[in-house]
Amino acid sequence: MFYGYHRVSTKEQNLDRGVDGIKSFCEKHNYPLQKVFVDKISGKTFDRPRYTVLKEDVLREGDTLVIYELDRLARNKKAICDELRYYEEHGIRVMILDIPTTTIELSEEADKMNKLITETINKVIIEIYAMQAETEMQRRC
Repeated sequence: MFYGYHRVSTKEQNLDRGVDGIKSFCEKHNYPLQKVFVDKISGKTFDRPRYTVLKEDVLREGDTLVIYELDRLARNKKAICDELRYYEEHGIRVMILDIPTTTIELSEEADKMNKLITETINKVIIEIYAMQAETEMQRRC
């Protein structure tokens, strides 16, 4: 199953860009998107009603979580890495649309070296993006 998640920080911000981006991506790739969960709450905390439902009650091993931009998941580098590690440990794939390498479909025939290289590239890029998200939040405070 494919599920989306999008978050904005304030009630004045519009959810449409991210939600539409997730829907469009899934339609383009013929992914059967079940639902996009949304929250209007700060990225400083994971105490978010819809995210909690998605993570604890909806997502199962083998599912895919589609996120429009990494900083929509969180604004803290450690928290981002912890969440992504949780999903990896639970067999849930995460596609982050502003990190296109996370959306690459490797065939069953792809060798272990290709998979390892792709995973390593993703981890490096995610570390950089997560650091940028945290730095941006710190500048605002």
